[in-house]
This record gives sequence, C-alpha cells and structure tokens, in this order.
Amino acid sequence: MRGKVSELSGGSRVGINEFTVIEMEETTPTNTEKGATPVLNVYADQNFLIYCTKNPTWQRKIKEAYNFGAITIVLSPWHFYECGMGAAHADADELLNFTEDLQPKWIIERADLQLFEFWVAWNQVWNSSKDIVEPIGTFAEIAAILTKVDERHLRDVKMRDYVNAFSKHDALAAVKKALENHRNISDTVRDEYLRRRSDKTTWQEMELRHLAVQLARLELRTKGTNQVWDRANSLVYEQPIRTQMEFFISSGFTRELKCHATEAAFTEELFTSGGGLDTRRFVDRQHASVALPYCDRFITDDGELRKRCARIIGWLPFQSAAVMTAEEFLRTLP
Repeated sequence: MRGKVSELSGGSRVGINEFTVIEMEETTPTNTEKGATPVLNVYADQNFLIYCTKNPTWQRKIKEAYNFGAITIVLSPWHFYECGMGAAHADADELLNFTEDLQPKWIIERADLQLFEFWVAWNQVWNSSKDIVEPIGTFAEIAAILTKVDERHLRDVKMRDYVNAFSKHDALAAVKKALENHRNISDTVRDEYLRRRSDKTTWQEMELRHLAVQLARLELRTKGTNQVWDRANSLVYEQPIRTQMEFFISSGFTRELKCHATEAAFTEELFTSGGGLDTRRFVDRQHASVALPYCDRFITDDGELRKRCARIIGWLPFQSAAVMTAEEFLRTLP
C-alpha cells in the first residue's frame, strides 16, 4: 500500500508535529477495499493545474476521473507558495476554484515528512513500535502539521486562506530569503562532497548527520537552524546514541526513510552533473521528493525535472511514482 513508511501491519495511523504527536483521522481507504479498482494518488505540479485551468477539455477529463473514483489529486504545502506567487494573475481565482473543486488530498511538506519517517522508523527499531505512516491526509491534517497547531482550529480554513497569506510581500520575501540561503548552503556542501565523494566514509557521515539532525529536532522541538545544528553536532559524538545511529544505518533501516533517500538521490545527481541548486530547482525538488516515494503518479511538463527524475529513480530502493507529462497522463484516463 502506498504511503506506508514500513510494511509492518497493525499500529495506528499517526501524524507528527515538532511539539506533539497527533492522531490523524482513522479512515478505511477506498483503494484497499476488496474488489475495488485502485484509486491512484496523482501528485500534480503547479503547471499542470494551471494548464487545466486554461483547457476546459483537460478540466472535464480530470473532474470526470475524480468523480468516477479513478484518481485523487494530491498537493503539498509548496502549492501555497506557488499559488501565492501567482496571486496577481488574472486567472488566479479560477485556478483556486478548480483546485478546490477537486477536493485534493494533501501530503506532508518535505522537511516534516523526513522527520516523520525517521520518528516512526526509529521507534520501530528501538521501541518495537508498530505505528505506520500514511503521509497523505486531509487539508486540515496536513496544515496542522505544517503550522504546529491543533487540527480542530483549522476546520474552517481553506487552501485560499494560506494562498492569500503567502501572496503577501513580507511572506514571499521571507521564503525567497530562505531559498537563497539553501542555495548558498548547497554550493558549500557540493564543493565539500565532490572533494570527498571517493572516501567510503563520506556517505556514512552524511547519513549520521541526517539522523542526528532529526533527533535534535525532536529533542529541541524547533526548526531553529543554529540550535538544531549545534545539538546535532553534539549527538554525532555522544554515546550510546552514536552506536544506535550506526546500527540503524548498517542494518539498512535508512531504506525506510524514503523522502530522505529521494532528496539525497536528487542531490547526488545534481552535484555529479555539475548543476547548482537555484530557486526553481529547489522548489521542484520539494515537490518531487514527496511525490516519487508516496504517490502513484507525478505529473509535470518540466523537461529538466523529468530527466532528473528518470536518472534517480533507478537508484531508489523502492517503487516510485510514474513520472508523466500532462498529455501522457490524460491519455490513461477513462
């Protein structure tokens, strides 16, 4: 079943924010009912939604497939930012109306999903937990995880409310500043990685750092970068936690960290191909890193992104979403 962090049966479907663990609404997915035709979780990039808005035939086919029960459109919080960027466009309201009419499901944002994956897998190994993760949920569930508030406070909040918030100048400026910071970090990491990639210990050090960062985030209950990195740097050398992390890696449990593995593969591909992480590529990666491991289809007409997806899919230790153009996908619909 798509969306599980592990193949363990039983347990509860849980969601996590960095301050509390919250129970996500328990449902019986229609795509697992005996004899039912599987419902495809289709992650749509921003351009696909825009193209559908401008093409009544495409709109009709998507709505018919949704009403027939063949597909569910899946979006992520990064759509808030992209819709906010285009809020001044003449067709912005039409885009939001079309998107809300589809009643999309939502998937946890990349950084929170990586924490979520780690939290569940770590507890499976060290606490015999049988919890599983299905990172696709309702708008209220995913927005609650993103904003660290109780889901009950978001029952009347809509996608357009978040889009309006992200369309404000200060909000866009803050996101752009963060994206620029990520670009600078990527340039520094790339140079270091390329110097040391032939060293067999480099990969393990990178994995240790990732686990330490997740442990630090859980311990500190904050995304504050400096505090998290300082604590992570300490955890790498603390016992018995370092031995636990090394066992986790050597025993192959990192294969359960699917979003992390996908992003790591994109990083490897980008660095070794001589590319740099500009703003567009960073946003593309946010979409692809959650769509490939946890959805059935990833729809994008971005030629460069499709090529990069094709290169890294073979490196992933799990089945990933089929990457399709809009026209390829529409031809598969009934």
